[in-house]
Amino acid sequence: MSVQTLPIVVGTDGSTSAAAAIDWAAAEAHRRHAPLAIAHAVPPDWVALRSEVAAVPPPASRERPAYVDDAVARVVEEWPGLDVTALDLVGG
Repeated sequence: MSVQTLPIVVGTDGSTSAAAAIDWAAAEAHRRHAPLAIAHAVPPDWVALRSEVAAVPPPASRERPAYVDDAVARVVEEWPGLDVTALDLVGG
């Protein structure tokens, strides 16, 4: 039986606080020899507001924000050899 190392997951919204959380998570992933996943979330295509209002229009764009890729690139540069991925999540 093999042991799977679960990733350290950290969320980002592009803020300074999120950058600090990413730095902490990268150090923790390195310490544990674990992969790091940097996640961001977008709202779902619909949101139930009330029973008589079923949905709101979907957001104009589903593209990953540049700050996510920037965070991944920064961590890869600061922590060579660390397995870093970006997660695109849908949820509210």
